[in-house]
Amino acid sequence: MPRFLLFFVLFTPIFAGAQTTISGTVTSTKKEPIPGANIILVDTYDGTTSNADGTYSFTTYESGTYALQVSFLGFETYTDTIEINGGELTIDIAIKESFNELKAVVISAGAFEASDEKRGTILKPLDIVTTAGASGDIYGALTTLPGATQVGNDDGFYVRGGSDYETMTIIDGIPVQNPFFSTVPDVPSRGRFAPFLFKGTVFSTGGYSAEYGQA
Repeated sequence: MPRFLLFFVLFTPIFAGAQTTISGTVTSTKKEPIPGANIILVDTYDGTTSNADGTYSFTTYESGTYALQVSFLGFETYTDTIEINGGELTIDIAIKESFNELKAVVISAGAFEASDEKRGTILKPLDIVTTAGASGDIYGALTTLPGATQVGNDDGFYVRGGSDYETMTIIDGIPVQNPFFSTVPDVPSRGRFAPFLFKGTVFSTGGYSAEYGQA
């Protein structure tokens, strides 16, 4: 009786590249573990997040030169170039804290000076147009401040009970002789200038330096 010998051939798929395991620890520059940091290979779908103790591990079938990127809220993004050739890669990473520094503020002569802020009240254009009863008028808004009044039948602005000629309006260092529109008696006079023409308005009931003469 003839016998037949059967051969079974098993085919195993061959992957295009070797598997590489990338692992390590993510810490701060103070050697503190960073949990929840994002670790990725740039331009791939491979990556992971760090564990509670800062450790991480993931596998990839990529090969060649890739950028390894680590990011975490409040820290600078870390990027380094690595070579992937199969096997295991251990990469420990220390990331730096990021600090949001305020840009330098330069105060120069013009509409505002440092001394103006100390001795007066500053009103932004939006403050003026939203002041109840001011009708969008600079002087109308200023009359709501302590020490200031405006008489309806006069073209003037009065500060601390003084006369209108004792009050001076200055725009960018230049005195304005008549800052009001002409009006009929018993009707409050309005200023000639719209609030949005300026960055802001400084109002002071205190004394001025000799720079402003007798104001």
